[in-house]
Amino acid sequence: GDERELTLPELLQMYVIGLKAPWDKGGVILPPGLPEAAKTVKFSAIAAEVNGRIAYALSILLMPFFGAPLGITSPRSGRFAGPAVGLLGILAYQKGLEFTSKGAAAGKIPAEISIWLVFIIFSGSTMWLFTRTANTTGLTPFNKFEDALAELGRAISVRLSPKQRKAATA
Repeated sequence: GDERELTLPELLQMYVIGLKAPWDKGGVILPPGLPEAAKTVKFSAIAAEVNGRIAYALSILLMPFFGAPLGITSPRSGRFAGPAVGLLGILAYQKGLEFTSKGAAAGKIPAEISIWLVFIIFSGSTMWLFTRTANTTGLTPFNKFEDALAELGRAISVRLSPKQRKAATA
């Protein structure tokens, strides 16, 4: 059986049963009326699937708050890294949820902690970035981050320039 084939109501029913039900020889005693696919799925896989689906659904509500601060740029700055950083941030978040879901489904880590920890970290950083951007005039926190990266890049290029290497060896 594959937990991804089950509907959310079936998963929720099995999740609640798994939390409350007595265990028999390493498995949950399931009541009659559940689909056959449900009887071959481990409880850890059910817990990971339920928590993952709910976390993904709630994530949709956060995306505008994550994207808006990254889309605000100064037209004169000439730098538009916000969308690229936004894509990388969303990709990192999705991979974090995927990694913890797979670990939870295998029974290595508890789904209720791992999946929601990734969600809370993403939510907290999203709300921090959004409120800092909303309460700031002029340079946004992301613009300051871009400036720091540009300054770091300039410092590295100066250190690696041929003139600097000749001066260091002389």
